[in-house]
Amino acid sequence: MAESNLSAEQHYNEANELMMNDQFELALENYDLAIKKCNKDNSNQLYSYFVGRAQAYIKLKKFPESVKDADSAISLNSKDTRAYLKKGVAQYNLTEYQSALESLEEGIKNADKESENIRKLFNDWISKCKKEIKPVQNSSENKDKELPKVQLIPAIK
Repeated sequence: MAESNLSAEQHYNEANELMMNDQFELALENYDLAIKKCNKDNSNQLYSYFVGRAQAYIKLKKFPESVKDADSAISLNSKDTRAYLKKGVAQYNLTEYQSALESLEEGIKNADKESENIRKLFNDWISKCKKEIKPVQNSSENKDKELPKVQLIPAIK
């Protein structure tokens, strides 16, 4: 995408519109420009831009990039839930279930002021993580129980 005369906020609004129309690559380009043009002292704006780009990366299945942007957003505002949700979803898709669970549980701590739908979304993802983690833990516990005890038979000379 060529440089434009649009402001950071205009690129951000354009990116959001493109996301609603499932044009994720173009949205990503606009989020990139919004971040590039944003006054770095405006942490609230920059936070929203990183969260938006993290979501675009999720839609494009670029999960490591999404985690990185979510971390950047969290470093700007650790009290807002959106970045934790994006980070947890990306980590889940990277099969990093324990890390995803930790991110989501950290995020839901601040979700009491959020809508019921947001809290439900967090809880749904937390449940998904726990379902993935539980079989792994149970299988390692069951291996010890299922293995027969081996007794050594003295060799005959």
